[in-house]
Amino acid sequence: MSEKIIEPLEIRKVLKDKLQKKDVIFVFPTDIDTNTWADWVVQNPEESGVKTVDLGRFLPWDNFKEQYLSVRKDGYHAIPSILRKFFVYQILEENAQAKKNGAPLFFSTIINPQFAENALFFTDWLSKNLTALDMWHKRFVEKIEQNGIDPDGEDQDYEKLYQRYCDFLENHKMFEQAWCNPDFAENGTGFVLFYPEILEDFLEYEGILKNAQNVQIVKVPSLEDARICGTKYENSRTELRKTALNIRRLVEKGVMWNQIAVHVPNLENVRPYIEREFRNYCIPFVVRAGFPFTVNCAGNIFELLNECKKTDFSYESVRELLLNGYVPWSKANENGQISDWMLELIKVGCERHCLCSYKKTWDDDQVTDSWVETLSTGGNETNLILERYSKLKAAVNRICEAKTFEEVRTGWFAFKNGFLDEERFTESANNILSRSIKYLEELSQIEKDYFEQMGFSVQNPFEFFLNELKGKTYTPQNSSDGVNVFNYRVAACSAYKYNFVLNCSQNDVSVTFKQLDFLNDIKRKTLGMGTVDVSKQFLWLYNKFADEGKQYFTCSENTFDGFAIPHKFLSVEDKVTGENKSTFRDEDDFVKNEKLWFCHGKDSEQAPKTLSHLQVKEFEAWKKKLYSSEESQADYSVCDELQKKVHHKLYEDMNRICAENPKTGPDKIKITQTDLNAFYPCPRKWLFSSVLQMKEDSLETDLMDQFEMGNLYHLIVQKVMESIRDQKISPVLQDESTAGGEKSERQTGSFEKTVLSLIEKSFDEAVVLRHYSKMPLVLDMIKSQKNAIVNILYKMILTVFSTYPDFSPSQLEKEYWAYLQDEDLCLYGKIDCVMSDVDSDVILDYKKSSTKKSGDCWIQEKLAKTGENSYMLGDFQIPLYVKLAQENKLNPSKAAFVSIQKATVASVIPKKRNSSETVQDYEETMNFAIEAAKEFKESVDQSNFEPVVDPKRNAHLFEPMRNCAVCKYKSVCRSIFKVGGNPVKRLKKSE
Repeated sequence: MSEKIIEPLEIRKVLKDKLQKKDVIFVFPTDIDTNTWADWVVQNPEESGVKTVDLGRFLPWDNFKEQYLSVRKDGYHAIPSILRKFFVYQILEENAQAKKNGAPLFFSTIINPQFAENALFFTDWLSKNLTALDMWHKRFVEKIEQNGIDPDGEDQDYEKLYQRYCDFLENHKMFEQAWCNPDFAENGTGFVLFYPEILEDFLEYEGILKNAQNVQIVKVPSLEDARICGTKYENSRTELRKTALNIRRLVEKGVMWNQIAVHVPNLENVRPYIEREFRNYCIPFVVRAGFPFTVNCAGNIFELLNECKKTDFSYESVRELLLNGYVPWSKANENGQISDWMLELIKVGCERHCLCSYKKTWDDDQVTDSWVETLSTGGNETNLILERYSKLKAAVNRICEAKTFEEVRTGWFAFKNGFLDEERFTESANNILSRSIKYLEELSQIEKDYFEQMGFSVQNPFEFFLNELKGKTYTPQNSSDGVNVFNYRVAACSAYKYNFVLNCSQNDVSVTFKQLDFLNDIKRKTLGMGTVDVSKQFLWLYNKFADEGKQYFTCSENTFDGFAIPHKFLSVEDKVTGENKSTFRDEDDFVKNEKLWFCHGKDSEQAPKTLSHLQVKEFEAWKKKLYSSEESQADYSVCDELQKKVHHKLYEDMNRICAENPKTGPDKIKITQTDLNAFYPCPRKWLFSSVLQMKEDSLETDLMDQFEMGNLYHLIVQKVMESIRDQKISPVLQDESTAGGEKSERQTGSFEKTVLSLIEKSFDEAVVLRHYSKMPLVLDMIKSQKNAIVNILYKMILTVFSTYPDFSPSQLEKEYWAYLQDEDLCLYGKIDCVMSDVDSDVILDYKKSSTKKSGDCWIQEKLAKTGENSYMLGDFQIPLYVKLAQENKLNPSKAAFVSIQKATVASVIPKKRNSSETVQDYEETMNFAIEAAKEFKESVDQSNFEPVVDPKRNAHLFEPMRNCAVCKYKSVCRSIFKVGGNPVKRLKKSE
């Protein structure tokens, strides 16, 4: 063997000289390196001296080992790699069984005895260590003989594993290729190995290759005093932006996109940011890296099937499976949406809270499937869905419960034929699933060839297959062209003219090789195993393989993973600066310049010098849409379709509700407190919530939604109050001082016992009326909480009668209308409870937990920043309810909110229970509310829905940070600081 140190750029000369000799083979570290240099030879015939080349003369290291360094042993064959895992799997199963039976364990230290029964996840790690056990054994025996050291528990475990593996190989006429020295025959073929010291396993073959006369090794020189130049930025976003700009500058000088390579440590984490930045800067790129078979691709369906089985078909697992868009479901429509029965199944599960399967009692061995139980109660409308769900569950169980790999394969094809549309598979999905099933077939073949003779078995073949699939990556064949993006280390010797190495931090570009890395450092040192650091070699190769001055090494202080420092091999130019980052820019950074232009105005010095092709295209599209109609230059106005919806909401829809009131004709607008509370301070919020009825369309579910328990409370209280009213039960408390739940015990008086009995009876009636029989899981949960619910309502009802001892319920959940004589509008509302005595009434509104603040229901005068007074009303509910009561010949003297769960009464009239405010004092607030209703009608008639506060709209102060920032519609409205294109103004004092 001869060794030679040459500059990477001199490889071209080596290739030119050696290509003339047909018996010379060139060996590069990776496939990528090999392919790029083979391409260079063909693309540069004037330099290489040839126009065509035999690709068999260019080999990556792994292929070279397979063809020339493989071991052959008469009467024996090399053990398949997957068989190592099955071997380890059996030992771990044996160890687990010994733990269950109280027998001696195979592993006493490597696997903690505490976790022996669930240690199958060590399979991959232990099977990888098998290839290094021979080296460990030889070094370990040598050290024992030299130093007389005593083996500890870990040593004994590895020795047992080694002997067991040796016996296994011998019994089945196999050999471990990593344990044997290959025969490297000198058959007249010459080899040139380029920079093999950056290969992790080169040390294992270095001795053999050194003795070969037909091998020439090109090595990296000594790098003790070498340094390369790099650039440090403040953060990773700036680093990516600068990289994109530098790439564009190269291309503007005539460089081809495909002559540029970007090398990224931890590419799997940074990949989305790189792709976004390159797209923003209009850079075509190809990511030359694979992704796991089970992540963000069609292969994910195997993991979803397993999740369904593991969670007993929980709602979330079924939803995730059926909404998987990477595979085409059968009978899906042309848009690729899932079929009707799947969509209905998910909707039913969401609406009826099929959260999970469950046991009805603690001692019950049978698990109840909430899907089956729910769908069984739905009658004919759910029979078809139940049938399809049952077939889906059976198909999934068939795959997950299979006893052999062949049964898994058969189950998959049955599932595929029954639920997937093979003709609509994308090329990517078809490739991924085909390779997955091909690997499953390999497992099945191993099972047929070896399991019976070796006594092997796998407890759960599907989980074993899935675990193997998770460890594999899929790299699609990409026909597109552009900037090449690689994982760090895979293309250090490639023939790209321009290299960009990102994130060159001490941690991310450090590369160390450890032999026997399954041992701790102390034991490795004892056995003479060192650590080889090749970080400098990699950086040097990236630096030297590009033309002089055409390499870019960058790093940043604040990365996506945290704070970082540059690698010590770099001599960095510090670009971290204290300048104002909002104004700092590059002249050709059209993305940032556009942003600065919008922030500072078109007449600012920050105006961009040029616009990108994408920006021009977007501007033209906007311009075309803006001037597409004759009225495009007119002021903004509400479209006809929205006006129709507003009219329907306030006239037609309310006419049906108010049909019993002859005073409300079709031309009269109907207004509720809900309308006013949404309209003030922001009319847009009213449009979104009341007219368009926008809500987040979520398929998330929980055991009960946030309103369900409140609805149940309301219904039970209504039933109890109706019984007290209809049966004319006198509400006399035995001990008013303890009413309201100050004591944990229930009261023993006659009325208290009656209330308790009525609550329990009403609970059973409410459960039927709320149709919980269609939601078995919710029904069981509510029944299990019956005592708690009864106690809560018991305390609340006694609190109401203790607070208003002379009043009895008179009107419950009744609708009221109030026609205003001088206005074409009608007030409408449904009051939870009206309690009456001889000459007055009390208005009560129930709240589940917290009540509204009493002060918000009274008109307030505030001093604005302008120094002028303004008025506001925080909540319109009580003012409108009192007005409705008065207009319907009631005599309201008091009003309050009642918290059901807290069993408290928050008085509104009077402001506090012991204060002196009366309904007469509340007249100003009610008049203010009526004026707000009139302004509401005026705004609707004028189609004015912009939330710009002016003197005419004085019902509420509009404060962007108070109102917009917490509004759930802000992502749709997108007008937090400027609304409707106008600055938000403060209200002036109403005249």
